[in-house]
Amino acid sequence: MKLNIKNISVYGLYSILLVFTLILFFNLKFSTNKMIKDLEIITPYIKNENWETSKLLFHNFNKNYKNKLENFSIILNHKEINEALLSITDIFTNIELKNKELCLNKIENLKFHITNFFQSQVPSIKNIL
Repeated sequence: MKLNIKNISVYGLYSILLVFTLILFFNLKFSTNKMIKDLEIITPYIKNENWETSKLLFHNFNKNYKNKLENFSIILNHKEINEALLSITDIFTNIELKNKELCLNKIENLKFHITNFFQSQVPSIKNIL
């Protein structure tokens, strides 16, 4: 097989595409893990009904991750992103209403969506079938 400029450019383009995809997957994995950890930090404050701290921590969570979630729509299903953003809105509402059970339920729902972001994008037999 002869290597000429055309072959080198095609292989280079494939290599760049592969590296870009790997970077996206690692960024997605790192970000989703960080989001889950931050939600787990907020959960005990809600369980203890410390509403002011919960509100502040969740506001910081929203500020730090809302744009990141919206940017994930480049590589993720928009329905999953919308479900996560809706869960964030519901959590804010339930913190304002001081409804512990619904807050905890919505946080678990949000964790599920965030965990599913990465799992649904990784190539696997489950995702193909």
